[in-house]
Amino acid sequence: GEWTSDPNSRGKVSDGGPADVDRALSLLAKRQHGVASRRQLLELGIRPRTVDYRIERARLHPVHNGVYAVGHPGLTAHGRWMAAVLAHGPTAVLSHRSAASLWDVMRSARTTIEVTAGRRWSRPGVELHRSRLVGDEVTVHDGIPVTSVPRTLLDLAGVVGRHALERAIERAEARRLTDPLSL
Repeated sequence: GEWTSDPNSRGKVSDGGPADVDRALSLLAKRQHGVASRRQLLELGIRPRTVDYRIERARLHPVHNGVYAVGHPGLTAHGRWMAAVLAHGPTAVLSHRSAASLWDVMRSARTTIEVTAGRRWSRPGVELHRSRLVGDEVTVHDGIPVTSVPRTLLDLAGVVGRHALERAIERAEARRLTDPLSL
C-alpha cells in the first residue's frame, strides 16, 4: 500500500496494520468533510512522527494548528467550517453568520468563520465568540457541531441589522426549522 514504506505507520486500530489505519482515517475524513484533528489522528493509532511524515509528504495539509485536510488541500465550505470547529476544541460549535449559512437561513459573503467556544484564543480566519452553551442550544447538522436554529437566530440578533434578522427568521420558518414557541 501507499503508506507501507513508513515503518512508523503501524497503528492500534486493529491488527491489520497500516491499511486499516488508513481506512479508519479515510472514514473519519469522509464524515468530517475532509478534515481531521491531530488528537483524532493519534486516537486512530497514528504515531506523532507518522503525522509529521504525512505532512511532509503532502498527505495531510495543515488548515489550522493541529487540524489537517486529509489527502488534498481543497476544502468545501463545510470542510472549512468543520476545521474551524475542530481547531477550537471539543466544546466548540459553528455559530452566528456561519451557522446561519450552514442552516441555509442566511447567505453571508464573509470569509471569517464564526465559532462559539469556552476558550480564550482564536485561530486566524476565525472569529471566536466565548460562551457556555446549554444542551438544547447545540446540535449537529450535516456532521458539523453547530448552534441550534433558535440560538443561531438569537446570535444573529447581536451581529446583523433588523432587516437581515427578519429575513433569516422568515427563511427558518419557511424551511420549517423552527416554530413560534422556540423563537
